[in-house]
Amino acid sequence: DSIQSSCASSIPNVVLAGSPVATGGSVVAIEEVEGDRVAECEVWCDRDDEVRCLVATAWVTLPDGDDVTPR
Repeated sequence: DSIQSSCASSIPNVVLAGSPVATGGSVVAIEEVEGDRVAECEVWCDRDDEVRCLVATAWVTLPDGDDVTPR
């Protein structure tokens, strides 16, 4: 099975080239879409000063048999 995904994002703060960032994310919902299980995920990047610099929602089609639970 292949994994398909899409993403919508906003960039509220600037990140300069070479600046360290930390990434994170969580599954917020799982739905059936046209026979596929699709996970809606919140994803983000934070600068090293803990300022959130990227916020996005991503949708990922899950392979059969994956046991994913929203948090």
